[in-house]
Amino acid sequence: MDKKLFGDLPFGTRFIFYGKTYTKIALNMAEDEKRYGNTFQTGTEVEPIECDPQTGILDLQ
Repeated sequence: MDKKLFGDLPFGTRFIFYGKTYTKIALNMAEDEKRYGNTFQTGTEVEPIECDPQTGILDLQ
């Protein structure tokens, strides 16, 4: 998959940055596999690995 800017990714998108996998959890934050928070600038190039981001909304019906 082509590289994208971190700022263009929707929340919940998983991506690779320098060989580590992260999940975008906030405007400028992502967590790695160990759930450690990391900050990213919006112009940082990353490689998305999921097309359908998680919305974080639970369907409790």
